[in-house]
Amino acid sequence: MTSTPESRISFLERRRSLLQMLARELMECRPAYVALNLEQIHKHLFLQEALCERLRELEQECPEALSWFAAACRAQQEAGRVPECGGRADALLQEARRLGQVLAENVSAEMEVRRLNAVHGGLVNGTRATLKALARSFQMRQPIYSHPGRSPRLDAPDGAER
Repeated sequence: MTSTPESRISFLERRRSLLQMLARELMECRPAYVALNLEQIHKHLFLQEALCERLRELEQECPEALSWFAAACRAQQEAGRVPECGGRADALLQEARRLGQVLAENVSAEMEVRRLNAVHGGLVNGTRATLKALARSFQMRQPIYSHPGRSPRLDAPDGAER
């Protein structure tokens, strides 16, 4: 696929949209982890995996646009400008402004997802530790109770078995 300025902008807008959806999903899953609601945690994990898969597919669909995005970010950082995309001067100026805006939004969305990923990692580790503590607690209490099949019947008279 040849990369035109329009396709690059379209790619960046779709990528930004997916990153923003992933960021929202990472924010929305927090209550499930705090409440240890395993059903909700699994639902959120499924949605997050689907969004990540869509991001991978998009990046595989347009690998040259992704490498161009990385080069554009480096050039913008180094020189404070957007690389030239071709075309007439007026159109180029308008396109460069739009491209700069989309680049900035993509970088912002990516940084937000990275930040939320770090916070999410803390929630996952805390949830894992809580579940391990609960499992240990259940294991420690297990010998206290007899096996249900071996317990005497409560409705039988003393000494008589049914």
